[in-house]
Amino acid sequence: MKKRYFPRWRKCSFVEIVEPEGQTDQNKPTDRRLEGPFERCDTIWDRELRKIDKPYYATVDADFEILDGRFVPVMLAQLDSNPNLVAMATDYSPAVPEHYDSYSDQIIRLNQRWHTWFCIYKRETLQCQIPHAYHEEVRSGAVRREAWDTTGYFQKH
Repeated sequence: MKKRYFPRWRKCSFVEIVEPEGQTDQNKPTDRRLEGPFERCDTIWDRELRKIDKPYYATVDADFEILDGRFVPVMLAQLDSNPNLVAMATDYSPAVPEHYDSYSDQIIRLNQRWHTWFCIYKRETLQCQIPHAYHEEVRSGAVRREAWDTTGYFQKH
């Protein structure tokens, strides 16, 4: 990605690309708790989204590159027409009962989630006091933990 896009972006006078040494591929931390000097997205969402006084809010990952603009009004129309629908996303992963977690070298249950690549939520979802953060619960047996990736536990509630 960097090899393809960064040279083009650097040619733009209004673009400044900052590549912190700790975030280069060869220096990336392998521990999910370490993000270098940066705030995690879920921390920012928990704090900043509550300040938005609009009927909807959206989360868009920085590396989400392709979205047909005609898709957004369709998502909003679905949210408007269905009072039981509180969110929509462009991608979904079902639960994986036995998933190898390379961070811990354990077998875990990775629970379902709507990915954060592009999500639109109704404002009332912010009444939920569950954070957007990664969440896990320890289990006994061959499957050591139940895990919900970023926003997964929030979406469950």
